[in-house]
Amino acid sequence: MFTTTLWRLTSHDPLHNLAFERFLFDSLGQKEAALLMWRNSPAVMVGRAQNPWYEANTEFLHSHHIPLFRRISGGGTVYHDLGNLNFTFMASKPYFSRDLPITIARDALQSLGFKVYADPRRSIFLQHNGSAFKITGSAIRETLTHGLLHGTILVDADLAMLHEALRAHDPHVHVNGIPSVPSPVTNLPNVTIDAVQTTVHEHFAAHMKREGVVMYRTAHADDYAHQLRPHLRTQRSWEWNYGRTPHFSYRNGAISADIRHGIITESSVANIVGKRYSPRLMAGPR
Repeated sequence: MFTTTLWRLTSHDPLHNLAFERFLFDSLGQKEAALLMWRNSPAVMVGRAQNPWYEANTEFLHSHHIPLFRRISGGGTVYHDLGNLNFTFMASKPYFSRDLPITIARDALQSLGFKVYADPRRSIFLQHNGSAFKITGSAIRETLTHGLLHGTILVDADLAMLHEALRAHDPHVHVNGIPSVPSPVTNLPNVTIDAVQTTVHEHFAAHMKREGVVMYRTAHADDYAHQLRPHLRTQRSWEWNYGRTPHFSYRNGAISADIRHGIITESSVANIVGKRYSPRLMAGPR
């Protein structure tokens, strides 16, 4: 019998929530699906094959104590805060569908009276005052046996902070990874995040009940501590968040460098070879 578990995560710690998502994805059985809904304190998430120094304003993040994490999925870079509702749908194959979770989220928002539509990239746009604004982006991770799609819904996010955190694209950085595709964004107007979460949750439950059994679970910050430990260790490491960056180069006048796994391997400035790349280092190498 096909079983779906609807999870509500009470922690706002992005490190915990990413680790829990990884743990659940790795432990998902056959004929199983899960929906996770949660919110994070401020953080930036880059895609699995992206360059954080190109996608995010890392110096701004550092000065404002905003962490950056690399996801297990592809897709673009996003900013999270408590005004941003996150959802993850995962399922064993052949039950996993790339389009299903976005369709359900879109239908839920339409039921609240919003004029929204999904595009072929599985983003959701709000039609507002004659223009279209992105409110939902999504990313996918698939293995031979399972699939995962997670997305965001902008409800009451700090858009000024979002734009500043993602204001990067250093012209001196030449990337081989997959760059984000920027779009104008906005928040959903005149609605609470609790109302959006309840409605999206209800729509997923109604759909999955037609497939089989639906169970409801809540996970708190201290739950599953033993199971989460290896995922927490990986997810917080510099080697994962920055060291997994695809090979890229830096060119600024007479200063040049090649960077592999986040480490400067060749440079016109000899004494920075072997060091971890950072914009601050490149701004004044000696």
